[in-house]
Amino acid sequence: MPRRRSGQAGFTLIELAVTLTILVLVIGLVTMSIANIRRADLKASGGMLAAAMRYTYNLAVINGTPYRLVLDLNEGAFWGEELQTDDPCARYLPEEGELTGDGQDGDEDEDRPRRSPAAAEAGAVGPDGQPLPARDETARAMGYQRKKDNLLSKRTLPKGIKITGVITSHHSAEQTDGKVAIHFFPGGFAEKAWVWLGEQGNPEEDAKPEMTLALDGLMGHVSRSSTPLDPADFIKELE
Repeated sequence: MPRRRSGQAGFTLIELAVTLTILVLVIGLVTMSIANIRRADLKASGGMLAAAMRYTYNLAVINGTPYRLVLDLNEGAFWGEELQTDDPCARYLPEEGELTGDGQDGDEDEDRPRRSPAAAEAGAVGPDGQPLPARDETARAMGYQRKKDNLLSKRTLPKGIKITGVITSHHSAEQTDGKVAIHFFPGGFAEKAWVWLGEQGNPEEDAKPEMTLALDGLMGHVSRSSTPLDPADFIKELE
């Protein structure tokens, strides 16, 4: 009596080839979709930040008081602040020492506590005697308060989008960490500034700049470049 042949198990070579092809196509489509989403997020983030710059410029002129746009490079966030002062000079000129971007104080005001070199190495000290965070130029400016405004409230960029660098007319080099402020004055003048944005695919790697926002200090116009501009060109334009 003939024996029954057991059913063959597993995949044939053709079935394996088809399965692998489909798997590769699916992975490719998913990767392309993620890249397109991040590219859209990068473009939207550039538009949002450019709009905030233009709005802050107009707000300073309309209200006749200085504003500043604070960019937190470590957190990937930004917000607007208004200067609270009755000093007419302070409305048009920033205080000395508040604009240094190298993590050290500039010239100290007469009413600010003097520090020894050892204290300077330990970090900046505020008027209350408490240490200020390193690499935070915004903590040194007096009289600025966050503006309760829907367009100037704190906004965080989408996940994977980073502010990779900022340089303004009061910097001698590109700033790549900490908090940086761009100042806007009521006379229709703002600090010339460039802001770089980029995508961060891997949290363990630094984001590379892919877009540059260039603020014209005289007109408040913000232009967007789809390629990162060279910080050296910014310095040359100021010379």
